[in-house]
Order: sequence, then structure tokens, then C-alpha cells
Amino acid sequence: MNGSSCPPFADLLDGFAALMPGPGGGVLPARLPATIYQQVPDLMFRAATSCPCGVSVTARAAGTLRVTFQTYAMGGVARVGVLHGRDGLDGIDEVQLPPSGHIELDGATTRLVPGPPATVTIEPRSTSGEVRLLLPHTMPTEIVSIESDAPLEPVRDERVPWVHYGSSISHGMEASGPQSTWPQQVARAVGLRLRDFSMSGSSQLDPAVARVIAAVPARLITLAVGINIANADSMRERTFVPALHGFLDLIRDRQPQVPIVLASPIVCPTQEDDPGPVLMDADGRFRASRRTVESDAGALTLQRIRTLMSEAVAVRDDPVSYVDGLSVFGHDDAPLLPDGLHPGQQGIDLIASRVSRRLRAYLSVTAAS
Repeated sequence: MNGSSCPPFADLLDGFAALMPGPGGGVLPARLPATIYQQVPDLMFRAATSCPCGVSVTARAAGTLRVTFQTYAMGGVARVGVLHGRDGLDGIDEVQLPPSGHIELDGATTRLVPGPPATVTIEPRSTSGEVRLLLPHTMPTEIVSIESDAPLEPVRDERVPWVHYGSSISHGMEASGPQSTWPQQVARAVGLRLRDFSMSGSSQLDPAVARVIAAVPARLITLAVGINIANADSMRERTFVPALHGFLDLIRDRQPQVPIVLASPIVCPTQEDDPGPVLMDADGRFRASRRTVESDAGALTLQRIRTLMSEAVAVRDDPVSYVDGLSVFGHDDAPLLPDGLHPGQQGIDLIASRVSRRLRAYLSVTAAS
């Protein structure tokens, strides 16, 4: 933890890279090291990665558990997912936190302003006493304290370690709570220990992120790539293909034998045939920009991105598997995109069920080989 000693409850936290001092007197679990923002100085990137998506408090509690939070919102509702027993087998609750702190924007910088903290009180239901609290995934969240009527024990997590990198589709801002994003649903269904690098609007193949992913021990790595690059019109064919290979190479250099599954974008009718950037209309739906450049040679549509990704995997000689995003969520599923880009909860659940089946089968095959 930068600038302070680790809190006494540090061994109860999972899914973070560092614990930063928070303005509310607690700690902010950070999914990425603070130095990364020197290499990726983008406000959207900082906002997305400041959300503790996938970070959890996991303990074996013999009595009442009380966790006090300070949340920092620019809107929306903070929710905590509560899983009783391993993978929530003894029940799953969702707790809404009252309004707390907020975020102030000053140009390209942000400031977290504390408010009244909120305490979640949990009575463990599992006979083992195991309980996992998933932090709000849509806003920076500070843990002020963790207390119990009886001693708390950390839980040894022996599930298969899985690292996932993805966009807002994975981040799941539209999910009802942090337990309801599709990666969290898959982790429970398949029995995986998820380290979540989903970052809304910011899955841009940044080398600094690849190095962080590469340093996390894993037995499975999945990468959902392409939609944000099209959304932002941030690359052309000439830059996208080398960037994709470079991202994979940085991971592969540190983890030469770990299976990597590379998934292309799910359906997005707005950008199947039109390059970005995308804009939001007054009705909250996304559309492609009306481009005025003379030549769009090399501009990336989703159809073209899928082709390039498939071709990139075909020429590699390391264990990278390709999944066409349309086979996970395709044209027939487009009505489940309320804003034309992001799945609602019904669409998220559909993705989760399909990915769970695929990963369960994939892990069975790789375990037998």
C-alpha cells in the first residue's frame, strides 16, 4: 500500500493490484498500479479502471460481519453483491448502499470527496461461515473498516485462476449488481477464481495493461477485444494488427503455456458495416458518426475486425484460440441491446450462459490434453 502500512484486513481482499490510501480514512483497492496512468493518461481509462470490478472481501465469519464503505459516484446507485458459501451456493443477496461521496472533475483530473460512510451488516448463511462481498463495480469504492463479533479467517481460494480482459460489455455497467456481470456469473458457474480487467470504453490493447495481465498467475486468460477500438476509431488496420500481436506477445513472454482465448466483438448493428467513432443521440441510443474524410481506407468496422483477428490467430504458433463474438451474441440477439451497443441484464445473462458452456468444455479438453 502506497504511503501507509497495509490495513489489518488486507488478507481478506482479493482481485486487486494495490491498496491506495483513501480520502475517507480507508483504502481504495486498485486493479492496476498507479504508475500505469503515466503511460495511459486518459480520463475514461482512469475512471473505468478506478471501479473495483471483481474486487471482493472474502472471509469465514463465525458471527455478524460489518463492512463500512465510502463510495464515490457521478451518478447511479452503489450495490454490493453478497455470496454466501462457495460461489454463492447458499444464497446471493444484493445490498444497495445509500449515497456517500462524489467525484469532482477539474479538467483532466478528478478528486474524490468523501461523504457519510455506509455499513453493510451480514449474517453468514453458510454452515462454513464463508461469505464474499463483491464491491460496487460502477464507481470507486473505499473500504473503511471490516469488523465482526468473532475472529475472521481468510479463505483459501483453490479455484482455477482465470484472468479476463474486456470492454464495457464485460464490465457490465448495465448489470443489476456486481454479482450479475457475465464474467462473475461464468466464474460461479464454472468454478473459476476471476481476476477482472474489464474496463468500460478502454479495452484498447494498451501495452501497459498487457504487462499487468502477464504478471498475474493464471491457468486461463480470455481477451475480449475490438469493440472499443471501433467505437473510438482509435486504430486503422495498419496499427490494429501489430497492436494485437504485441499485446498477445507481452502476455505470452511471461506465461508461455497458459491457454489464451481471444474473442472478437459481439454484434453491434451500428458498427457492423460503419467505422466509428460512435455518438449517443438524445434518446440514449448509439449511432456511427457521419464521416467526412475523403478516404476511409483501413478504417475498422466490426466485420473487418473479426476477420483480422481470426487471421492473426491463424498465423501464430502459440496456444491462442479464437472465438467469433457473433457466436456468443449475434444478430438474432440484437433486440437485447437497449441502447444499440450494451446488453441489458437479459442479454448479459444470455452471454453468461453461452460462455459458461464454452469455457467448461474448453477446460475439459485442455485438462485432458
